[in-house]
Order: sequence, then structure tokens, then C-alpha cells
Amino acid sequence: MFFNLAINDVAVVAKKSAQPRNPRSITLGCERYLGLDGSLRLPRVNLLELVLKMGKLAAPKAIFFLVSTSESVEEFLIIIFNIHRVLIFLRQQWIKKFYIGFTPFALAYTICYGVLMTKSSEKELPESIMEILLVPLIVAVSMICYALISRHFRRVIGYTEKVKQMQARLSTSIYLQGVIHSVLGVVIALVIPLNLLVAELTDDEGVIFRFALFYGLFILVIFRWYSAMTGALMLWSVRGFFQQQKVACVEGKQTFNRLAT
Repeated sequence: MFFNLAINDVAVVAKKSAQPRNPRSITLGCERYLGLDGSLRLPRVNLLELVLKMGKLAAPKAIFFLVSTSESVEEFLIIIFNIHRVLIFLRQQWIKKFYIGFTPFALAYTICYGVLMTKSSEKELPESIMEILLVPLIVAVSMICYALISRHFRRVIGYTEKVKQMQARLSTSIYLQGVIHSVLGVVIALVIPLNLLVAELTDDEGVIFRFALFYGLFILVIFRWYSAMTGALMLWSVRGFFQQQKVACVEGKQTFNRLAT
């Protein structure tokens, strides 16, 4: 319905713009820039005012570009974090190659997504695909990393119980990240089917609009906290490593002081 209204508005504007103008009005408009001697006088342009007007037009687009790219960067950081800590135990020599190959792809994807979201007045199919694609990618990476870490610590013998406990916590955090993003993906995927279902149940446009509005607010208010939950999981999963490293450094310093005395 809203698309048809927009088309009608565009048609009205196009019809008005296509009407022939009065030549006298064009002549009177040009006479404003003619002096008494018939010379052409251009109006004064305030450069500062022009820059401020351009800034007002560019500022919302710049903010929207930063918001769009920050969301993609956040999701790519989650992917990098999970893959990096798996490579630490499985293939340390691949870490540098991973960053060399993955960083350009992540930057290109993020910039392209931000540009598309800024340029388009309405969300088109490419932007929607790029927005939804990262959620199943995070789920797949999280589950694969969870399986690899779990299998590694089942097969390799020689780790202490403390290390095994910390790695179990890491594996649990990876698994919970996959669960959180799976739920997020399901909620996002249900937007279109639920809107179509409400449209089939009622013809009241107000009800359809209110449902779409409240469902969108529900996603923004509740499920936008998934990044905070993911950050809390990461902090919980690596906290033991930092504490263990601090204790080891303190113990090493005390031993060194004893030997020195």
C-alpha cells in the first residue's frame, strides 16, 4: 500500500514538472540577474553558509554509514575472536595467513554494506542479504569452532585440570554464542512471514502497521542486547587466562627475587 502511495506521489510530481512553463516567468526570473546597463550580475554566495548547508546534508549520511559499518565490524570481530583462539591450539602457524586473507574480505564487505545502506533510500535485496548473511555465518563459525576445540581436548593428553577447566569454559562460551545468534536469526527471519500472516488475518491497515512497528521495536530493544551478552561471554571465557597469567608472573618474580638474595 505504502509503495503504491509513493508511486502516486512520484507520478503527481512528474506530471507537474512535465507541464510547460510560462516563457514570461522565465524571462522575469532572468531579469533579476541583469544590471541597468544590461550586464550579468551573479548573486553573492556565502561560502560559510554553503559549507554549513552541505554539512547538514552529509552529516546524517555519515552517521548512518558509521552505524551500519560498526554493526558489521562487531560481527566480524566475533568471528575473528573465535577462529583465532581455535588456531592457537590447532594451527598456530596459520594465524598470520588467516589475518592476511580474512582482513581484506572483512573490510571490503563492511565498506560495501555501509555504502549500499547509505546510498539507497529504501532497503533493497542486496542490502537485506548482506545484513542477514552474517548471522548464519557467525552461527556456523561458532559451531565449527566448538566442535574443533572439544575434539582437540578429548584427543590430546597432557593438559592440566586447570587448563581443561578454562578450555571447557571457552567451549561453552562459543556454543552459547552460536545459540544466541541462532535465536536472533530466527527472530529476524520471522519478520516477513508474521507480517504476511497479520495481513491475511485482518484488512485493517492500522493493525498491520502497529504490529510491524511493535515487532520492530521488540527486536531493537530486546535482541539488540545480543552484542552485550556476547561481550559478557567473551569476558567470562577469557577471565581465567588473565588471572592465571598474573599469578604466574607474580610467582616468577618472587622466585627470581629469592634467587637474587
